[in-house]
Amino acid sequence: AGTTKGLDQTFSTLAANIGSISGRVTINIAGHTDMSVTNATVTLQGTSYSAIADSNGNFNLLNIPFGNYNLIITAPDLNSITQEVSLSGQSLRVTVPPMTPSQAGGLQGDVNGDNRLGLDDAIYILQVLSGIR
Repeated sequence: AGTTKGLDQTFSTLAANIGSISGRVTINIAGHTDMSVTNATVTLQGTSYSAIADSNGNFNLLNIPFGNYNLIITAPDLNSITQEVSLSGQSLRVTVPPMTPSQAGGLQGDVNGDNRLGLDDAIYILQVLSGIR
């Protein structure tokens, strides 16, 4: 019985030192703000912990040991984001800055290379964000 109690205490201690990191991945584009980025990949640099943002841009990394990490967020045709996070409690809600379109044609978000941000560019970016492309 003493061994079981010892294991229970060990598991309890381990469980007390892990938590979750959650947040939402968004983009501001063509006058629209707070748009969800679907299927963004969220990883903790140097670890195997990762998650994919859902259709609302939400992600949740589970069973993360307490510590300091670099949160890396990537999505097709968007600039990646690196954000320092420190997990010291059961849950950490991260405020992620909006992603930005990657540089193309010398003008940010100009996917067709005409040096203007127009409807074609916005449609393409929205298709990427929704997972159509």
